[in-house]
Amino acid sequence: MIILIVAAGLRVAHFPATNEVRDDDDLRYAISGLQLFEGLPPGMKATPNGPQTWLTAGFVAVRAAISFVRPPEDWGSIPAPVRFYFAVDKALFDTYADLSGLRFFLLPWQIIVTLAAVYFAFRFGWRIAGAAGGWLQGGLVACLPLYVDYAAMIRAYSDAWSFSWIAIGLFAWPTSHRAAIGRTVAHGLAVASRIDMLLLAPVFVLLHFLCCDPTTGR
Repeated sequence: MIILIVAAGLRVAHFPATNEVRDDDDLRYAISGLQLFEGLPPGMKATPNGPQTWLTAGFVAVRAAISFVRPPEDWGSIPAPVRFYFAVDKALFDTYADLSGLRFFLLPWQIIVTLAAVYFAFRFGWRIAGAAGGWLQGGLVACLPLYVDYAAMIRAYSDAWSFSWIAIGLFAWPTSHRAAIGRTVAHGLAVASRIDMLLLAPVFVLLHFLCCDPTTGR
């Protein structure tokens, strides 16, 4: 619990101001889901950025649904089938006009994912090397500037590394079928964030043999 409080405090203290953009790529990543919702390919083609892209598309979809169900007063005479397109157009225009709402939707998500990574890194370190290993590994993921800085940016790096640590941390429960499914899903989300997370596949194979019971294969 202490290590999670420290990790959360560092990330909240490092949280950007309303209109603060710490990297030019921030906005390019942020609008990937908007482009998808428009029927266009996301702009950051070199990086899948899957989880954030779908979250952003969902954000706009919810805004469009709200405008459709509760339309502005001047839409009273617009038939429902046409109002659907008006709602989509309004949601996209309003989001593009002010990206701060979208950014402050995505940044807390990233902080939550990084805190989950801290917890699972701690559990993995504890299994491998006891309390010292848990505090060391969890502390590194909680406090290293690399993890703290990127959690305050809308870029795929933070999600990729965090989901990777979640996948690794689930080896703390090597015999659990649910943990095995969780490892697969978490690594898939890491790869969907950044394709180079595929390079961790040999690490997972190695951890399987190191952590799992050789008599059962689980």
